[in-house]
Amino acid sequence: MSTPPNPYQGQQQGQQQAPGYPQQPPQQPNPGFQQPQPNQGFQVQPPQQPAPGGRTKRVGKVLGIRLIVSVVALIVIGVGGFIWDHATGAADTAKVGDCVQNTGSDSNPNVHVLSCSDPNAKFKVLQVINNSSDDSQCQNVQGVVAAYTESGSNDMVLCLGNNG
Repeated sequence: MSTPPNPYQGQQQGQQQAPGYPQQPPQQPNPGFQQPQPNQGFQVQPPQQPAPGGRTKRVGKVLGIRLIVSVVALIVIGVGGFIWDHATGAADTAKVGDCVQNTGSDSNPNVHVLSCSDPNAKFKVLQVINNSSDDSQCQNVQGVVAAYTESGSNDMVLCLGNNG
């Protein structure tokens, strides 16, 4: 019977076998572990810090977008309100020569601008007095039969005469 050959007994170049000990197989380096180079030691890398201002830039960008969206929304609302006033014939859009209708009562008027050819347009605007709610100023206007006063953000008085 023969004994199988010992794989550890072969001599590698440049290696000496210690007496009484079998030869060790060559060591393969672990790919996940770097061996320190002689006289260098281990190099410890500090943890990576986020780029300066990274979070600040992101927050600033989000706030900038919100600001732009808010400004655009306010513009749309303002323009929409202006268009709505003109489309619905709000009283504060009336000018001298326009005709109006009161769909409310004398004590609670609801005045809208209409075409003067509309049969519901009972009154014609003879004078517009801005920045005032004093309807007594219409007393000196010739042909006045009624006055409409609007108070609030922009006070005004419409001096009204009969249409046609």
